Amino acid sequence: MVYKLINKDFSFLNSLGAYDREKLIETIREVPLKDSILHNCFDNLKEENPYYAFRIVCDMEDYREFCINYLDSNIKVLNDSNLFSRYFIGRTRWSLEYLSNNFERLLELDIRILFITIRFALDLGNGLFLNSLLYHDNLELRGRVMVELMEMSPYTFMMYYKDLVNCLVRYDKEGNIVGLVDEKYASRIAYSIVDCNLGMDNYEKIKEFILSNYATNSLAERLDGINVDGEMGIEFTSHENILLKDIDDLFRTSSNYKYRIFAKYPQELSPELKNEFYNSIKEFLMIDAKAVEHMFRVGLGDKFLEFTKKYMEISTGAKVVGNAGIGSCTRSFIVGDYVIKCSYKKWVDVRCPDLFLVARNYEEEIVKNHLGFVIGALEVQKYYHEPFKGKDELLVDKFRESFKELGYEFGDDVLGLNEMPNIFYLDSYLDADCSNPEDLPDWFKKDPIVLVDRDYVKKIKK
Repeated sequence: MVYKLINKDFSFLNSLGAYDREKLIETIREVPLKDSILHNCFDNLKEENPYYAFRIVCDMEDYREFCINYLDSNIKVLNDSNLFSRYFIGRTRWSLEYLSNNFERLLELDIRILFITIRFALDLGNGLFLNSLLYHDNLELRGRVMVELMEMSPYTFMMYYKDLVNCLVRYDKEGNIVGLVDEKYASRIAYSIVDCNLGMDNYEKIKEFILSNYATNSLAERLDGINVDGEMGIEFTSHENILLKDIDDLFRTSSNYKYRIFAKYPQELSPELKNEFYNSIKEFLMIDAKAVEHMFRVGLGDKFLEFTKKYMEISTGAKVVGNAGIGSCTRSFIVGDYVIKCSYKKWVDVRCPDLFLVARNYEEEIVKNHLGFVIGALEVQKYYHEPFKGKDELLVDKFRESFKELGYEFGDDVLGLNEMPNIFYLDSYLDADCSNPEDLPDWFKKDPIVLVDRDYVKKIKK
């Protein structure tokens, strides 16, 4: 195969399997006559198959211009931590500069690249490059570097981040604060300081900074041991004394642990806080405590309370809480004239379009985990009392055909007429989700039926 390359025959390259491909690359790189081989075939190879050309010369200084130009358009070729560490980072004089200039792009690739880069920077001892990582202007990247370094070596973290408050802040040239590291990183650093016994004075500094600068936090989630970190897969050790000392402040500023503190530490909370919170959720707890707990656990609890208060106040009918039913992954509560639907997950990862055939969502909040999966959602719709029984086959056909005309379809089980119907009559066609109800089809004006479970709607594949 090497002789074919020398003779400028590249026809066999794309047919090679992964093993043969890597073997060929290594063979060319290691043969004594590699400079002669590349002199004869490289210009043609980079035109015919630039991937092979890059893999062969990626750490050779003489091919710097080609490599940089190739990476600018094909940076995902480095989406391999072995290739990145073995052939790229630090192997040529230009790789460090390229890494500094493209750090944000590289961190979108293999997660292990972050660890490799930090480890390399520490070993290299290049202060300018190291500081560009530790105090990166992109605060999302800085937060990731901080957490990675803390997980890698807590004592090294404390050595390089001597001023724990300033490392969470970005300043402009005049010394004004222009940005903060995301709260989730700050809270994780606070938790790690306690867990690694790095000094309670350091924890207090970060805790006060977090309470003063972020509307909500996950401090108690980290410190109480009531949660398993979904990203790390680590169950935290309990630090109850630390939690209880600030329990009222932490409860007020909770991002996702308020319900669990209420359930676990009712005696430690101040009576005013405890009673106010209980009164806001007690009617929902009697219907489905599990659904309420889930909304708080995924960070939707305060939004749930905001919606229940808002839509109860604007309701003109009976201002009562009721049970609107349960689905395979949802629980719906009646709140006055409205329904608030709490979902544990979503069957589809795209938002349902606004169609006159689908019940209008007045509010919608969705939470995804770090892998992109929906782990909780809130939807607010009008409460419709009359379900469609499905006996009018002509109306069913018109309903289905109208979806198709708009480029969508819905699952057949919508019309299964189980105990939880999914199609309801609007109070009036004027309630339909459209800009001008008078332009709606005559059949819909006569029988304004809509799908209330928006997860069933799918775009028709062409």
